[in-house]
Amino acid sequence: MVFLEPPKTILKLLRDALPTNGAAALPTNGNVTDFGDSTDEIVAYIATLASSLATSQTWDSNVWVEELTPYLITLPSVNDENVEDIIANFCSAANTAMNSEEDSSDEEDEFGGEEITNIRFSLAYGGKILLHQTKLRLRRGHRYALVGQNGVGKTTLMNAVNNGKLEGWPTELKTEYVDSGSNVDPVHEAKIVFGELQSATGKSSEECKGMLEQLKFTETMMQGTIGELSGGWQMKLRLAQAVLIDADILLMDEPTNHLDSKTVKWLEDYLTGLKETTVLIVSHDTVFLENVCSDGKYIMFVFYIMCIYLLQYLIIDISLHLPFEQSFTTSNVHNGDHIVN
Repeated sequence: MVFLEPPKTILKLLRDALPTNGAAALPTNGNVTDFGDSTDEIVAYIATLASSLATSQTWDSNVWVEELTPYLITLPSVNDENVEDIIANFCSAANTAMNSEEDSSDEEDEFGGEEITNIRFSLAYGGKILLHQTKLRLRRGHRYALVGQNGVGKTTLMNAVNNGKLEGWPTELKTEYVDSGSNVDPVHEAKIVFGELQSATGKSSEECKGMLEQLKFTETMMQGTIGELSGGWQMKLRLAQAVLIDADILLMDEPTNHLDSKTVKWLEDYLTGLKETTVLIVSHDTVFLENVCSDGKYIMFVFYIMCIYLLQYLIIDISLHLPFEQSFTTSNVHNGDHIVN
């Protein structure tokens, strides 16, 4: 009995790549169940291994040869002379099929928005692979939540986007990063609030003062140093700067930290009113994420730096609002394919 049932597409491609005798035991409908033949077991196992390689976007044929040869070589009509060619053809066909499926299915098309980036990249930090051959597609005017366990690389990804360090990242995109304020910089904290806002944004004194007054800054606070502000007021200052810069992509790392409820509501209204700016948010504030990254029914677009099952366990009140059939899953934390489609 065959216990493994790999994806039918991969199974069919494997059958097509095998010489006739090697694929003879396979059913023409692509199903692998109840054949009781050792060949079927081996073929099912090979297709399952290949499916894992395809899911992780590992398209180096040398890797496929290394992983699949020990099992393929046991099949009829497969030998030392033709095994590498068989695997190379199989790998190429799988690559074409998988990428064709991705390009033809766009769950966001119904929501519109100009596509501003569509890249595939890998991300590492300190020798640790955080994301491998991960697809990233962003659309103008959409608001995305970046959800994942602590330590999986959310802030690292935000920094890479802000600095344009991802492979294939469009250099013309202007980004603005509102960090969580966890890094203390004495030089920055010694600067005058109003002067730093003008310098950082290049806006007029009237625009800067109007924005600060909107956030309830007093004249004394404007003329004082940044270090004299509490954590909440420093976050308000970073938000004021982000609003005035008017970037293509607004990156926000825990933006509701230290904010009072009125300011959080102001931020929600501001973000949901953006039409031309794409927003990427890291936050543990699930209510804020629902209000900002939602159409009122469910969270529309969520990045997964983990598998869906871990996400459901970690933040059940977020995942319950996601239609499961539209979820983008990964095989493990380090393999973040389909961050967003």
